[in-house]
Amino acid sequence: MVYVILIVVVLAIVIIAATITRRRGAVRALSYAPSPELLDEKLTSLSEVSVKPVLSPEASTQDIANREFVADTADDLMDPNNPQHAQWVRDHPYAESDEEYLAEHPEDAPKPPE
Repeated sequence: MVYVILIVVVLAIVIIAATITRRRGAVRALSYAPSPELLDEKLTSLSEVSVKPVLSPEASTQDIANREFVADTADDLMDPNNPQHAQWVRDHPYAESDEEYLAEHPEDAPKPPE
């Protein structure tokens, strides 16, 4: 009976350690690759190879998704909800508002529902 309890305790420790190790590896956002600038040099040991950080595929995908979602909030610079709208209006003082355009071009006005 003591051996069964001992085996269960050891098995539980191994499973917990494996889970913790796996989660740490999944959270890691960087890998390291040899720096391409130094590949032509004559090296005498592996410790001399300089490396540069490279985003892991998961972190790279997350970075792309974050940039896309930020851009999706308001791509139209004329949309007042766009964070760059005020700067665009300052840079383009000649631009007319929708109301000004519709006053000059009544044929483009949306038709009321019948």
